[in-house]
Order: sequence, then structure tokens, then C-alpha cells
Amino acid sequence: MGENENAVTLHEYLKGHNFTPDSGVKKDEKGRIVLTRAYCHNGHFLLSDEKLFEGEKAIKLIGRFQEKEEPIYLSPIMGDSSKEATAYPDGSIVEFLCPECMERLPRLAPCGCVPGSFYRNIFLTPAADEDWSIGICDAYGCPRSFIRDGGEIISEVRANMIQSMMAFGGKIV
Repeated sequence: MGENENAVTLHEYLKGHNFTPDSGVKKDEKGRIVLTRAYCHNGHFLLSDEKLFEGEKAIKLIGRFQEKEEPIYLSPIMGDSSKEATAYPDGSIVEFLCPECMERLPRLAPCGCVPGSFYRNIFLTPAADEDWSIGICDAYGCPRSFIRDGGEIISEVRANMIQSMMAFGGKIV
């Protein structure tokens, strides 16, 4: 038996995975994985119809960089790195704030794409349970993220070295 015969690709795994009702994640008719709920650690709802990505409500945050605060809209579709925001320098650390309470999203773990970058937690339930959450990197331009469903990391988007080099001006990060 070959080494890869029992390997399951991420696409196959996600196609067969049924997200828990608590996850706030759905598979749409196109097979895309879409967030339907997103909250800060204080339970404030973060999805906004002020901006839509392919018909889906954006995740609205406030970005703070060099003492300036502006809205950032992120696509709620897994694997879609679309955003509408001020063009910050790639690799700069942007503080992500809840637009309601203006508190910084909690740090989850170091990302490692640039020094000082961290995954920030967005919760899929108002109770701020890390078992139902997503992690997004606070380094502008970093595509790394993940979704947790009942504590299990269901999907993870990572940048390979070539993508990282391109995204951050040719430097190995």
C-alpha cells in the first residue's frame, strides 16, 4: 500500500465536513465556506452589510496604525483574501479593534510571518468561546488564518515561502 493512499486532501475533508450548529459557518450552494456570525470578545456582532463580498456580509473591524483609526472590511469567505481598507504598508502590524467597544481583538498565538505578528481571535459565538473561533494575522497582507469548529482546526490558510516573499517585498519572512 502506497504512503499516500489514505491521505485526504483538505478539499475532500471540507467537502465531507458538517460544521456544528454552533460554528456560525456554512457551506453555500457554490461549495464555499462562509462565516455567518462573527463577534468580538465582548459579544459585539462584527458582520456588516455596509460592504458585501460576493453577496456576503463583510467582517467589519477598525484598524489602528500609527495612531490613525479606519474601518477594515474583510471577506467572510474562506480562502478569499479580499478586503477593503486603507493601503497600509505590507507587513505592518495593524491593531484590530471591535467597531462597537473599540477594544483590541485578543491575541491567540504568534503568526511568525513578520516579527511581532499575532493571530487575533474573532469568535463565532457571542460567548467568546475559543473552540468556535477564527484566527486572523494582524500583519497587513498576511493571508494566514484558521477556523475552529468545536475545538478542531477545520481549515488553515498558510502562505508558502514564495507567497510570503512576494507579499512582503521579496524578503524571506
